Amino acid sequence: MRKNHSADFKARVALEAIKGERSLSELASFYEVHPNQIRMWKKRLLAEVSDIFSDRRRKKKVDEEGVKSKLYEEIGRLKIELDWLKKKIRASVRVRSERSLSRNILSYPSHDSVSCSAYPVQGTTTTPLECPKRTCNSCA
Repeated sequence: MRKNHSADFKARVALEAIKGERSLSELASFYEVHPNQIRMWKKRLLAEVSDIFSDRRRKKKVDEEGVKSKLYEEIGRLKIELDWLKKKIRASVRVRSERSLSRNILSYPSHDSVSCSAYPVQGTTTTPLECPKRTCNSCA
């Protein structure tokens, strides 16, 4: 069965192992922990003991600078994306307006099939529609 030991327990056992008053096997049987586990706690304690006396403010400042630089990078990337999207929206609006103009022009029948006088102005039935190009006989 796996046991979860508290940090205080691990520190106490590791300190006793560092003192060397008892052997690892004696400590293992006394605390009911495997000797390899005690060896790993001891090794970790010795590796991280210098961090206790280190300047935490300096470490925190370095971390803050790293976070700031990452945030500035993301801000720049998002600005570029925003500019690109604005450009695409302007282009799509322009294309839509051009399409609507072309639909209006294409909605009139061609002059080749029937003369312009056959197409009345909207709302009336007697006045002929003028040819925008003024190429047919009835509008010229």
